[in-house]
Amino acid sequence: MQLTDQEKQRIRDEVSKLSLREHFYNASCMLLADVDTDKIPVDVFASFYVVVSQYLQKGVKIAFGSGFKDIRHSFFLVKGSRTGKGVLYFVTRTFAEAINLKVCKRTRLSDAGIFGTIDEKAITYNYKHKLVEGNPDYKDPVIIGDLGNYDIIFFVECSQFLRVESPYIENVLTILQEASDDGGHISGKLRNIYEIDYHSTASIWCSTYYMKEIVEALVDRGYFQRNPPYIRDLNIEENINLRHQIIDLYKTNPKKATIFQYKINLLAERIKTINNSRNMYLSEEAIKQLHRTLDSINLNVSRTSGTKLKLLQSFSQTALDICVRIGAIHACIRDNYTTTIEVSDLVPAQVFVRSMFDTIFNKIEIIEKQTEVYKMTKYALNLF
Repeated sequence: MQLTDQEKQRIRDEVSKLSLREHFYNASCMLLADVDTDKIPVDVFASFYVVVSQYLQKGVKIAFGSGFKDIRHSFFLVKGSRTGKGVLYFVTRTFAEAINLKVCKRTRLSDAGIFGTIDEKAITYNYKHKLVEGNPDYKDPVIIGDLGNYDIIFFVECSQFLRVESPYIENVLTILQEASDDGGHISGKLRNIYEIDYHSTASIWCSTYYMKEIVEALVDRGYFQRNPPYIRDLNIEENINLRHQIIDLYKTNPKKATIFQYKINLLAERIKTINNSRNMYLSEEAIKQLHRTLDSINLNVSRTSGTKLKLLQSFSQTALDICVRIGAIHACIRDNYTTTIEVSDLVPAQVFVRSMFDTIFNKIEIIEKQTEVYKMTKYALNLF
């Protein structure tokens, strides 16, 4: 249904008062039940950062040493079944497509799909016509995978990522790990003959439900140490609240879908005004702030042991990297001409990262306590 000019103006007035991140959250809440009204909606904000980082990474880099780091952000959401993961995917994809990003949705993992594969028909054609590389009629048999063709790859059900016992999944995660590194260089051979070599600038957006294997995966797999998950468990009260909100979403009107799309389109227009051709540099004060952040992390490291200690040690650099990337995003949004990431840009990034990592460590603590209780109970029962 069409919106009247008065309705459009009312919506423009409403969202113009919001920051870009709040604008996305406002549009999301038209479809998404939110139980984090008194907390940071990490999953919504992270999805915003994934999309905006892809818009910026076309020409924005972060200075590091004598080179540069990527600004692109990825996200891994771990949340219970029927809690809105699919709706968040839809909202995020709609936003990404509104700013003309190339996106795809995948429901299963395959190294051929992610990395690349061979075109059998091209091999047959070249053999039949005695064509070799360099001949104008030669057909390249190498098909580049999703990592070289899309800006954002959505895995809306990626429990396979957590199957620790699978060497096949380990291979796929190794490819994703290489793609996530700065520069995203992917290389290898197909059938030990055909070279495949390209750079990936893709972001990965994943979601799945909680599985016990996640603890082992977090410790042992390099991919998760680059893209740690946000683990959101709902308690009984939050789950009841969520179900009530979902019921209330049935209270709608014929124009709701149109209003949602209009809000997303307005957000896309605002995003497209951001200068995405510049290199970003941390100010001296911002660097000092990062040192203070690291000192705080190290203080927590010294107070922990076991699995949590291993995670803190491996994730400390990841936490700092995410702070810098998100700080750079906020700096680009704040000022179209600045090339400096200030402390004020790092503050919302640090709050976001702290909220995200707290969920991981809280889950680890719960699991370790449950394991200890189990061991004590088993020991006590063995006494009788």
